[in-house]
Amino acid sequence: MPHFFLMDEEQMDPRDAALQRSRLHISAARILIDHHKTQHAIGTLHDAIESALLWVWYEIDGGEAPEPVELYQMVKDRKTLQAPFDFSSFHQLMEDSLEEEPEVDMDLIWIEVTELFEELGVVPFELDIHPEDDEKTREILGI
Repeated sequence: MPHFFLMDEEQMDPRDAALQRSRLHISAARILIDHHKTQHAIGTLHDAIESALLWVWYEIDGGEAPEPVELYQMVKDRKTLQAPFDFSSFHQLMEDSLEEEPEVDMDLIWIEVTELFEELGVVPFELDIHPEDDEKTREILGI
């Protein structure tokens, strides 16, 4: 996980932890995309989206969050998200990518998820929170 050794969720407010986890996953996903690790990048982006949705969920509801696809729909409805992102399809892509390397345009996916992250308020932030030349980052991400 991209947040290993970089945060202690047990010592953090759950909402703050969700935001930090989302940002760490976004940063890690960008590195994985740059290194053509599509399968891992998709899973990492999925975790980033889910964490971003939880961050918003804790603000608008605070209760136990539903499963990812339902969570996305509930946040989308309550926040009236305009980003043209199909989370159900992306969730299925993530599930499928567990079995085999998908053939997808990661640059297009990056653009779409970045729009979603902007609308959710998770970005902008410094993308170098995972310095690519850091030995621990390289070990965690397998690059």
